[in-house]
Amino acid sequence: MSSADVTGALSKIDTAPFAPFSAATLNPHFAGDAKLSSALSGVITTSNLGNRGFSFAVVDLTDDPVNTPNFGLMTPAYAGVNDTSYGTIASMGKLLALYGSYQLRYDLGKYIEQQQATAPIADIDSLAQQVREIYRQEWRAAENNQDIPLIEKIFTGIDPATLDFQRGTEDDTALGSINDIDDGPNSLNPRHTRTSGKLRNRDNLAYELDPSIGDPAPGRLHFFEQLRLMARWSNDISAAVVIESLGFPYLWQLSLGSRLFRRRWEAIDKNRRGGKGGMFLAWDYNGSHWDDKISGWGTSPRDTPVHFRKNATVHIDKGRIPDQGGTARSVATLLTSLAQDKLVGDGLKSFDSNGHAEIRELLRKDSNFDPVPSDAEPSPIGEAIYGAKPDWTFEQAQWKKGDDFPKNLAVSKIGQIPGHYSDAVLVRAARPKGVQIAAVLVGINRAKADTEPLRMFGAGVAALLDSRHPG
Repeated sequence: MSSADVTGALSKIDTAPFAPFSAATLNPHFAGDAKLSSALSGVITTSNLGNRGFSFAVVDLTDDPVNTPNFGLMTPAYAGVNDTSYGTIASMGKLLALYGSYQLRYDLGKYIEQQQATAPIADIDSLAQQVREIYRQEWRAAENNQDIPLIEKIFTGIDPATLDFQRGTEDDTALGSINDIDDGPNSLNPRHTRTSGKLRNRDNLAYELDPSIGDPAPGRLHFFEQLRLMARWSNDISAAVVIESLGFPYLWQLSLGSRLFRRRWEAIDKNRRGGKGGMFLAWDYNGSHWDDKISGWGTSPRDTPVHFRKNATVHIDKGRIPDQGGTARSVATLLTSLAQDKLVGDGLKSFDSNGHAEIRELLRKDSNFDPVPSDAEPSPIGEAIYGAKPDWTFEQAQWKKGDDFPKNLAVSKIGQIPGHYSDAVLVRAARPKGVQIAAVLVGINRAKADTEPLRMFGAGVAALLDSRHPG
């Protein structure tokens, strides 16, 4: 696409009703509930979870007009403890990249549809170049002088009906085997050697995303398989491929626009307001950092300082914002929006239901909250819920395009680094008697390097929900 074509396209932005970056505010309409807050406080006290290093959020999405007539899926009752306390959430931050991937697909599809009437886009390369220029000039959502977001390697198709991620043919067994190798010693891990600290490079990214380029190499996968490895196995190498392909500037502007990152979190009934914070990524989980000084690649915004480097070592400054950050309330906002089918879309009336279903499938657990498949990541909160309420039915059948919204759900994402463990759960559970339970639970443990506090939280909240909605 010539520079004149790009200039001509940009001249239409001021009058266009839609530009290819919606980043609509996520508003699950949390409603304060004094009874839920009091009950959660009881769980915290009984379980001895009052440490300031613990953060919790509970969202009750249960439609129960008899026992909780003012609340339900679209007006969920909310309670939190230290829920606006900002700090690291480790791999739970990958939820932002998962959301960002589907939001980018949605926005590009809408943009192609908009352009069809006046200036149809010829091919994926033209789309990529045009959108990146708009992102740079209007949204600060693209890398400086770099082809990031790497749209032409992420997507295929140039029609709204066919635009999709580039997908391979690997099944769960094949991806699980790749993950097992990645988790092994570095001497047995060619993908680690090939990628660690090397993905802030457009050519290296393109190589990892196109198995047809050059000689075969283990673990080179299309974008959707990278996304699957990141979401289901929490694979750090694939997370880096996804994050660097989208770009830190894109994810930052998405977090700001959706208000997953806020300058100030408002109070919700007895849940106190909080200061600046929310979902934020500045480290790709595989050796590269937003602040790496590479020509043409953007640096992190001034008001989001991150961990600093000295002599090639990353040092933690507790007075600075973490590079994989979040609050319990921001994670609860994302998962509640997913439960409401209002995460990916324009924030008003158009949403990507198939995208939501696929996200839930990527994060799905089975009938007793075990991983799917067996070597994927566990869920301590979910396992504790099942242990406390084994008569609840969670299992969601494997989703296929066109399926109705599932009756039951077991969805989760963990974060784990030395000294930290976090978990977020979305559950819809049938019971032998009474209404179906629907809830989001988020637990963040920055005080102890184990899962026991999250398990106690999960078991306690399961009993809370059971008594809150008697059969």
